[in-house]
Amino acid sequence: MDVFMLLFASMIIGACIGGLTNYLAIKMLFYPRKAIYLFQKKLPFTPGLIPKRKGEIATSLGRVVGDYLVTSEGLSQLVSSPEFKGRAELKCSEWFHHFLEQEMNLEDIALRYWSKEQVEEWKKNSADWINGLANKGIEWLWIEKQWSSKTFVDLIPSWNEQQKEKWAQTAADYILIEISRELHTERGDRMLQTLTSQFMEQAGGLMSLAGLFMDGQKISAKVKGVVLEQLDSPTVNHTLYQFLYHKISDWEKKDLSEWIDQFSNEKDNLTWVKEKMTGLISWEDWLDKLMEKPLQPILQKNKQWITEQIPVMINFLLAQLSKNVDRIVSAIQLPNLVQSEVNKFPIERVEEIVLSVSGKEFRAITWLGAFLGGLIGLVQFVLFISYT
Repeated sequence: MDVFMLLFASMIIGACIGGLTNYLAIKMLFYPRKAIYLFQKKLPFTPGLIPKRKGEIATSLGRVVGDYLVTSEGLSQLVSSPEFKGRAELKCSEWFHHFLEQEMNLEDIALRYWSKEQVEEWKKNSADWINGLANKGIEWLWIEKQWSSKTFVDLIPSWNEQQKEKWAQTAADYILIEISRELHTERGDRMLQTLTSQFMEQAGGLMSLAGLFMDGQKISAKVKGVVLEQLDSPTVNHTLYQFLYHKISDWEKKDLSEWIDQFSNEKDNLTWVKEKMTGLISWEDWLDKLMEKPLQPILQKNKQWITEQIPVMINFLLAQLSKNVDRIVSAIQLPNLVQSEVNKFPIERVEEIVLSVSGKEFRAITWLGAFLGGLIGLVQFVLFISYT
């Protein structure tokens, strides 16, 4: 009976030693988290293997990911594959139809990802950027393209004698028509009565005397009839046309600097143009209107065209991505990015991930150690019995 107890105890002790040794070896991959010091001397095997070599693991992992796993050649093949293109087209189509079903504008979309303050700041920064871009465009046209010394003939395409005659005639017709329309309104009647009264008072003599015996409204009505008749006459039209034609002939000889000198109040011409452009167009108001404009009517109106353009757009974007994938991978410095992210990763999270993947294997190693320890205990017992 003592022999069997000794055999059992030998196997149990060996199994415990083997299992505990393997268990401690696995735990020492992660523990202790930090170095332990005793009498100002660091104890061996502290910290654990993975905490101690975390920086080296991050560097190696970054190199492996950048050199072998995520390469520019692999990414280029991925984005060029028909399967990837098909998934991208399907996803874009789903997004498009999702927007079609919702009543929203650009600001609603922006507020899904940013706060109200961030959206307002973005609009302000965007308006400043567009305004700066517009000013640079004006400078480029004014200085590089020498618009300051260009005349109407240089700036207006296909400017010729026929164009000048057409402009003069169009302007003459427009002015006479607008004057005629104004005279048919109550405001035009009042204006004509005022002018007629002033004319008769200032003329003096018989005209002033006639005004005492004649109704002012009747005089104004007669004057109005005469004026309207003259406005419709070819003679007045041709006279106004000739006046405008000669004016345009004078204007077309002036360059932009000469024109602006008349209005700039001795300011620098370029500065005056920039100020007028800034005052004329409020980019922030324009962005507000753009952001508040409902998307659904626009998308519904162009639904068929947008649907047809999705594959074209995807092909173009993926082709550009494939061509520039080397520069993109180089720019993001993938190995350094992976190394940085691994270094920031909590060691507790690393342990959790490793154990979630290899927990069964680690437990199997622990039990294997226990089995081998028990087997060694059995062998030791047999050898002990054989030599006693």
